[in-house]
Amino acid sequence: MPVIDSKYVEIEIQQQTVDGAARHWCVMLKYEPTEHKSCEIANIVLTDFDPIVKWTKHTNDAVINMNNPDRFLTSDQKDIMTLENDVRLYKIQVDQLQQEIAELKNVKNN
Repeated sequence: MPVIDSKYVEIEIQQQTVDGAARHWCVMLKYEPTEHKSCEIANIVLTDFDPIVKWTKHTNDAVINMNNPDRFLTSDQKDIMTLENDVRLYKIQVDQLQQEIAELKNVKNN
């Protein structure tokens, strides 16, 4: 199992509602590498069972269950975190589109 050093991590849990879908849930682990801006997919896991999200905290002596850390945030803090994440993902998408445009221009010029 590789250990990936990243700047940001996103866990997306997607319900599959299309007829003929392989499984009911698709769980994706995405990250932005520390070296450059991009959205990489590390793993995709399919399952028919509801995914379990578990938050833990590593101390010097043990790993303890945190339940849901969002419970310690105010609704304003949660809104800010959501907006910051949306902006970050938008910037990644814009960077990827700019790179694709540059590559297409390069191909056209050659």
